[in-house]
Amino acid sequence: MANTTKITYDEVPLSFGSSTNFRLLTIEPCSDPNDEVYCNLHVRAMEEPPQYIALSYTWGEPSPTRMIMLNGRPFRVRQNLWDFLVQARSHNLTTMLWVDALCIDQSQFKERNHQVSMMGRIYSGANYVIVWLGRVTPTLEKSWQLMNTTYLYFIKMWINKPAG
Repeated sequence: MANTTKITYDEVPLSFGSSTNFRLLTIEPCSDPNDEVYCNLHVRAMEEPPQYIALSYTWGEPSPTRMIMLNGRPFRVRQNLWDFLVQARSHNLTTMLWVDALCIDQSQFKERNHQVSMMGRIYSGANYVIVWLGRVTPTLEKSWQLMNTTYLYFIKMWINKPAG
């Protein structure tokens, strides 16, 4: 796997030092939700970034992992990221993404440090930041419903509260 990872990132190299280039990810569209997830990396300059979305999420447990295709090569990702990629693909997300686990070669200490030092600019330069909490489960769905109901109740109380 290490050789595949090295080859994958060697195809889209980053410069270091004063350079502010970074990688962005695209997800290939697919009509069958059971097909493999195909993604591609692209190098862009921070000074002239395209529109992109930054993903904020928890990495989750180290295992199990799922396989995606990254620049045409097999690449393992954690379950939580795979869930996001499948969900994003099902909604035909075509905007470029910045996802730290994929856009930074995590096996290269120098690159990881350089890119982490740019994370503030990467997040602030994004058109949107998506916070991914994970797949919707029945418990999570009920929690959202309860929170929404409670929120609406308190908003109505606040609006109807007499002044003074």
